Amino acid sequence: MAGEQLRVTEGDARGERLVVEVDLLIGRAAEKSEGRLGDDPEISRRHAKASRGTDGELILEDLGSANGTFVN
Repeated sequence: MAGEQLRVTEGDARGERLVVEVDLLIGRAAEKSEGRLGDDPEISRRHAKASRGTDGELILEDLGSANGTFVN
């Protein structure tokens, strides 16, 4: 489903919404600015990855971050 978004609920980027159409690295080392979430120091360099499954479902994978990744 292409309508879902990730909503940031904590930290410097609280309230931001991320639209994921292709793989998106989330963390301070992210190439795309939206993935850096304001360079929040609570975010690991490679914190999580958001992507789309083969059927279009949104997948969020923690990449071993120090502070964890939470859904809902």
